[in-house]
Amino acid sequence: MSRVGRRRSRILGLILRAGLALGLLGLAIQMNRREIQGVLDRKPDVLGFAWGLAFYLSGLMFAYLRWYMLVRALGLSFRYPDAVRLGFIGALFNFVIPGAVFGNVVKAAFLCRERPEDKPKAIGSVLVDFLSGLLGLFLIAALVGTIGRDQLNPGVRNLVLAAWLLVVVAGLALIVAFRPRRNGRRAGAGAYRGRMAVIPLAVVMGMGTHALNVLSFYSVAGALFGRDIPSPAEHFLIVPLVIFTTAVPLPFGALGVSEQASRGLFGLMNYSGGAVAMLGFRLMMLAGAAIGAGVYMFNQKEVRALVAETDSVPSPLVGEG
Repeated sequence: MSRVGRRRSRILGLILRAGLALGLLGLAIQMNRREIQGVLDRKPDVLGFAWGLAFYLSGLMFAYLRWYMLVRALGLSFRYPDAVRLGFIGALFNFVIPGAVFGNVVKAAFLCRERPEDKPKAIGSVLVDFLSGLLGLFLIAALVGTIGRDQLNPGVRNLVLAAWLLVVVAGLALIVAFRPRRNGRRAGAGAYRGRMAVIPLAVVMGMGTHALNVLSFYSVAGALFGRDIPSPAEHFLIVPLVIFTTAVPLPFGALGVSEQASRGLFGLMNYSGGAVAMLGFRLMMLAGAAIGAGVYMFNQKEVRALVAETDSVPSPLVGEG
C-alpha cells in the first residue's frame, strides 16, 4: 500500500474509532443521567477540583522525572526539561491518538534521533518506563487492597486477587523485556542489565505517580458528590483498574470505555457515581492534554519531524524483537 493509502486508512480508522468513543460516551451519559442531574442540581466544590488538578499534574511531573532518571541511568545526555516537554506532548497524543501508546513512540523517536548510535538504549528507556509504571499501577492497588482489606466493601474484596494477578502479569512482562535478542545482542530493556538497581526505584516511583492519580480521582469525586463516596482504600483498589482501561485503543483516552468500567467496578459496592466521577477525572486528563497542546504549538516543527520518524522506530512496547 502506498504512503497516501496508508495515511487515508489511518485517518478512516481514527474517524471510526472516534465515532465509537463518542457513541460510548453518549451511552455512559444516558445510563448515568440521574447521577449527572444530581451533580448539576448541587454546586460542585471548586476547591476539590483544584486539588484534583494539582494532584494530577504533580503525578505527570513525577512520571516525567521517572523517565528522566531511567534515561540518565543509561548514561545518555538528557535534561529534565526535555522529559517534561516530550512528556506533555505525549500526553496530548495519548489523549487524541487511540491507545496510551503513541506518546511513548514519540518519546522514543526523540531520543533515537538525538542519539542514533544509542537507539537500543533510547527504546529501552521508554519500554522500562512504561512497564515499571504499569507494575506500579497494579502494585499500589494490590498492596492497599491487601493492607486495607477489612475496610473494603465485601463486594470489591475479590478485586484484590485480580490486582495481584495483574501484578504478576506486569512483572513477568518486565522480566521478559530483559531477554536478549535472537542474535544474542543486548537491546531495549537489556541495556539495564548492569544497572538493575534503578528498576525497583522506577517501580516505586510508578506507584507514587499513580497514588497521585488516585488522590486526584478521589478529590474530583468528593467535589462532585461531597462526602458520600467510597473510602480512600476502596479508591486505591478500584481507580488503578479503571486507569488501566484508558490504554484501550480508542481516541480520547478510551472515552466511554473507562466510564463504563468505573461504573461497573464501583457498582460492585452498590455505588452509582463511578462513571460520573470518571467523567470528572477526564477533565483532569483534558487539562494535561491542553498543556501538551500548548507545548506542541511551541515545538510544531520538531514534533512533526518526530511523528514522521515514528514509522521507523520500533514500538517501545514490543522492543526490537
